[in-house]
Amino acid sequence: MEKFYNQQTRELSRASIVDHVVKLVAEAIGNSSISAVESGFNDRQTDLMTRISFKYGCSRGVFGTPFFFVNGFSLPDTGSAIDYNGWRSILDPLVGVQGHRKEEALHFFL
Repeated sequence: MEKFYNQQTRELSRASIVDHVVKLVAEAIGNSSISAVESGFNDRQTDLMTRISFKYGCSRGVFGTPFFFVNGFSLPDTGSAIDYNGWRSILDPLVGVQGHRKEEALHFFL
């Protein structure tokens, strides 16, 4: 990310910066998504959604990544990656574990 801060990009055009980012993405995920990534930089709707997400994060005190929220509340230990079991321990109590659903009385259908 240091390549995209202040002095490193001061003399570069937007197009050259976008091209550099697209190449980095292609190295990470392959060439099949290049056109989608490129079009995302020129799509007004994507631009607006990105700005809104950024501002929302700022309003919630986000200052780096990763930063996790559930139902709008920041999780403790922000900045630490959460594995599958960690997410299960957070989410299962909120949605109920599969197979342990509460059965509704169906007597009103009888």
